[in-house]
Amino acid sequence: MSIDPGSERIRRMNREAAHEVGPDDPQPTRPRDARRILAIVAVAIAIAGVVLGWMFFNNVRYDGTSPAPVAERR
Repeated sequence: MSIDPGSERIRRMNREAAHEVGPDDPQPTRPRDARRILAIVAVAIAIAGVVLGWMFFNNVRYDGTSPAPVAERR
């Protein structure tokens, strides 16, 4: 097996970068962070669906007896 000549250089750069990491540097994301974001998006979509459904069923422009809005009838 031949070793890529750039791979040792990359490993060396990664080791040097690991030594320069400070305590306040951002950490890589973890799967639980992605789950939290997915949960927030799912809740937002559910709330939007409930609000749109409520607006559809509580439409005050129509009284249900005519296809024309109440304000536009003659």
